[in-house]
Amino acid sequence: SLTAEGLKKKNMEERLKTYRKTREMFGKLTFASVTKSAPGELTVSLLDADLAPHEFIFAVETKDPFKLISVSRKELRAGHGGFGFHH
Repeated sequence: SLTAEGLKKKNMEERLKTYRKTREMFGKLTFASVTKSAPGELTVSLLDADLAPHEFIFAVETKDPFKLISVSRKELRAGHGGFGFHH
């Protein structure tokens, strides 16, 4: 379940659009590994339909009931030499 704060930043309709766009771009995503774990944040590597890895960051509350705050995708930006975030 999502936090009220998270829904204020991005409502459910926007979240569903992002989900559909991600699904269209990558197909079915499959868990590969945890790349970073810290209180309130989990970074995982997910494999797309072509087995290419993509990093996703899950932010959660650090206290009960540990609701989801956001999911972000870390992406390589060609030509910029670094990573960017897509929310």
